[in-house]
Amino acid sequence: MIVFRADGNSIIGMGHIMRCISIANQAKKMGHDCLFIVASGDCERIISAAGHSVKVIDSDYLNWRDGELDFVFDYCIPNMMIVDSYYIKKEFMVGLHDKCKKNETKLVYIDDRCVEAYECDVLINYNVFASNMDYGSIYGNNDIPRMLMGTKYVPLRDEFFEKKRMELSEFGKNILISTGGADSEHLTSALLQVASEYKDFDFHVVVGMMNEDRDILKAEALNNRNIFIYENVNNMSELMLSCDLAISAAGSTLYELCAMQTPTITYVLADNQVPAAEMFGSEGVIINCGDIRKLGKDKLAKKLIKEAAALARDYSKRQDVYEKMIKYVDGGGARRILEEAL
Repeated sequence: MIVFRADGNSIIGMGHIMRCISIANQAKKMGHDCLFIVASGDCERIISAAGHSVKVIDSDYLNWRDGELDFVFDYCIPNMMIVDSYYIKKEFMVGLHDKCKKNETKLVYIDDRCVEAYECDVLINYNVFASNMDYGSIYGNNDIPRMLMGTKYVPLRDEFFEKKRMELSEFGKNILISTGGADSEHLTSALLQVASEYKDFDFHVVVGMMNEDRDILKAEALNNRNIFIYENVNNMSELMLSCDLAISAAGSTLYELCAMQTPTITYVLADNQVPAAEMFGSEGVIINCGDIRKLGKDKLAKKLIKEAAALARDYSKRQDVYEKMIKYVDGGGARRILEEAL
């Protein structure tokens, strides 16, 4: 069995849960049962819908308590435990690693930030900026875990490995908008107000399961024939392929868009998104329009739609990023993680 400890809610979004589900889906195909341990029931439905067991422990996702995973080893001895959280304490990982070693369970930590020398057997940083992080300095004389670094380890669902874009349209009429599971900044609504003025384009809007503005967004779509709303999307790769370009927050969706070779405009809404947005932008793979916390949602919305319209009309630029994207992400990362970690 493989046990995952991660959280997702309206505040932190679903990124941690979704990437763990991608690994779990691949693990299931390889014959492993998977169990998710989560702080609250906010993400229980999406995990269950993916076909995996889930245990809600009614704890504080900001403050992991010692012993909260003790019941796991009473229930089973997992082959591997994968931890994915920005809020875990170093001391917690020390205790968990000791417990895992006693039970011959491999401990894996998914890291984006390189801020602590977490005790684990395997550390995964699949980000485009991973090579710029100095793990040697934070681990010092401590035991350095096995490192799985770079975009070859991006854990995407099978659909992003099995499908590929074959060609680009001369004019990018169809624009995908994805602002994440929660959109706490209410950017989607601001984007649609601007999009309603761009009648030459069709905007395909993915509304996350925790988006509080869904009624407003649906009303906007009813009033504008060029706006289409999508909820509970279970074929994201097909939707990406059906669109000519995308507007997306600088989270894990960027890697999915790379795998689908969908030219993309991105923006930042949290500190952890800055390195990816800046790296992709500097290498000419994705256009980075800046930070919503500095620009504000209305100014950013105008900038994003304007940049998207310009890219839609510029076939040569879309062709350039189309050719670059697949070199970063091929969609086989989840399989590589399991093969090498196990």
